[in-house]
Order: sequence, then C-alpha cells, then structure tokens
Amino acid sequence: MSYLVLARKWRPQRFEEVVGQPHVVQTLTNAISAERIAHAYL
Repeated sequence: MSYLVLARKWRPQRFEEVVGQPHVVQTLTNAISAERIAHAYL
C-alpha cells in the first residue's frame, strides 16, 4: 500500500463536499461561472 498524505486523501473533489464554508464555495462558483478566476484563488 502506498503512502498518501491525509490532506490529499480527504481533500474535497467537488464543491458539494466542502463542509462549513458556504461563502467560499459561493465565491468560487460565481468566479467560475463568470469565467473570471483570479490567480490568487489558485
């Protein structure tokens, strides 16, 4: 079995999986919808 850092193992893959940060999810969703993603988000 290969080693995998816990932060990578349990990292959300979809916005629906992000818990307790609806304001962040909404901000990122709006930025993606508007096709205006700032480099600071990356």
